[in-house]
Amino acid sequence: MKRLLALMMAILMVCMVSACSDNGNKTSSKSAESSGGADTSEGADTSSTGGNSEASGEVAELDFMFWGGAEEKAAVEQIVEKFNTEYDGKIHVTPQHVPDEYAQKLSSMIAAGDAPDIAYVPSGSCVPYAMDGTILFVEDALGDDTAFLDGILENDQWKVEGKTAFLSSAHETLMITYNKDIFDELGVDYPPTKYEDALTWDEFSELCKKLTVDRNGNDATSPDFDPTNVKHYGFSTSFGINNWYPMLRSMGSDILTDDDSNTNFDSPEMIDLMTKLQNLMVEDHVSPSVTDVSSNPDPTELMLTGQVAMIIDGNWSFITYAEEDFNVGCTFLPDMGNGSYTISAPGVTAMFSSTKYPDEALEFYKYSLDTEKGATDLYQNGLWQPIYKEYYTDPDKIAFWAETGTRPEEFVSVVVENIEKNVCLMPTQFITDYSQIGNVLNPAIDAILRGESKPEDALKEVQETINSSGFYK
Repeated sequence: MKRLLALMMAILMVCMVSACSDNGNKTSSKSAESSGGADTSEGADTSSTGGNSEASGEVAELDFMFWGGAEEKAAVEQIVEKFNTEYDGKIHVTPQHVPDEYAQKLSSMIAAGDAPDIAYVPSGSCVPYAMDGTILFVEDALGDDTAFLDGILENDQWKVEGKTAFLSSAHETLMITYNKDIFDELGVDYPPTKYEDALTWDEFSELCKKLTVDRNGNDATSPDFDPTNVKHYGFSTSFGINNWYPMLRSMGSDILTDDDSNTNFDSPEMIDLMTKLQNLMVEDHVSPSVTDVSSNPDPTELMLTGQVAMIIDGNWSFITYAEEDFNVGCTFLPDMGNGSYTISAPGVTAMFSSTKYPDEALEFYKYSLDTEKGATDLYQNGLWQPIYKEYYTDPDKIAFWAETGTRPEEFVSVVVENIEKNVCLMPTQFITDYSQIGNVLNPAIDAILRGESKPEDALKEVQETINSSGFYK
């Protein structure tokens, strides 16, 4: 059963807060048998009263496993050090940084009965772990402390069977970032900073042409433009599903049919969207080819080196731009007809039901997610966004993390003021085994963007393959 009832609750909540019920993430009539976060492992205790170290007088030893680059590693270790000092003699946390092959290592540890007490969890593993009892549900651990969850953004509460299983490690927002110096050099106005003024596709496409310039100084609107000798392109992105899916949603469509009975990759809207993206590369030459993007898969690096003027990017890149003293701006993804959409693409922090100390694990869990107790530097330096509602409504709290000089001045009007508007969940969050579908879809999209396939033919073949293979039932 592919669309999980649990996630339907989360998706409904996202739709409600984004005030877009006619185009929101769809609910499903399909149900799923689940442990609902209940304890299914021998000796585990998911209640909020078990495993209390204070009662026994012993120090609770906890392991916290996480991924991340150098900045995140240093910040997390600082969180742990502060926590250990504050809870000296009561709780001690040992950080375990795993920079590579994280999902495989976590899976192996769980299989061996040696799961950490708290850990980052890859999004594709979250629901399976919740359903088989591996995860200690946050809501179960909290017990009667419902006020805590009331303060968390709805789309950062991952729900299974109607209960919050885990929370986002930090909020993530997808947007378009751009090189202000290129805009200034060409005398092109910056894109809109108010939601209602978000660029339409035609306006966005025209802007891409103005920003694409050959080495003779001709932009892509000129009949003398030389697409074989481009100085910098107007736009680039990896074109993974998280980058184009919000635009499909903005067109009033989805990758599942209205009744949730099948995938919908050959819909008229999907064909239209892929045609538009193909034209950017093949006809208009305002975006690097798939081959060029594949050889340098980091769009942020392309922008930092002046090879592109705009990219689809996430808030996590602002730390890099700040370190490089890069003159960056941000704006909305194009409005394809139903308002600009974005996507929530966070990692997750979870507690594990095998922990000997659920109360103490919860203490550290809450501490690590606290914007001002935890990794303060990562919020202020541009890597993370808070998951707490008050940090998007209280002017002083907004200033604490969003107005520190590491993000562009328009960040508040583009991101903060629209934090729960038209937010999509990642397809991997609501389709089980999406990887099988991706193995069929991704090569077809690559062929489309290379100009080797017609969108309607390639997407029809994708849908037929999925139908015959039973990847989605």
